[in-house]
Amino acid sequence: MTAPRFADHRLHLAELRAAALRAVDPASAVRRSLSPGDFAEAERIFVVGGGKAGIAMAQAAAEILGDRLTSGLVSVPAVPSQTPAGITFVAGGHPTPTGGSLAAGRAARAAALLESKGYTVMAFCGLSDYKGKSGKPKIFPKVKPGR
Repeated sequence: MTAPRFADHRLHLAELRAAALRAVDPASAVRRSLSPGDFAEAERIFVVGGGKAGIAMAQAAAEILGDRLTSGLVSVPAVPSQTPAGITFVAGGHPTPTGGSLAAGRAARAAALLESKGYTVMAFCGLSDYKGKSGKPKIFPKVKPGR
């Protein structure tokens, strides 16, 4: 292996930046974390989520779930012009809640009720600043299989 040449430093930096951005792409994270087999026993699947990455994550989830997606609601800073079938997007406010934020909160409560009845709920959020007791970032989405 040859040593990097300083003359190529801009190319190396561009390659590093591109690799870092690919590694944290929200849609790619969902695709790496989920597969249709994760939902093999689920009868109805509900999606609830929010955050700046919510659009990309919801679109990736909808691609993976296909016709198995029952419905969903995702709170995002701005509603996209094109949305996947079955998922409703609402404009939510942060840090001051808006009507969209409240709708997302009601959807999250409904999702918790559905999950308590044994339905499958896929919840995700962009907790980019959240770290658990370990000091390491929490990885989302989490899926709890149900019926």
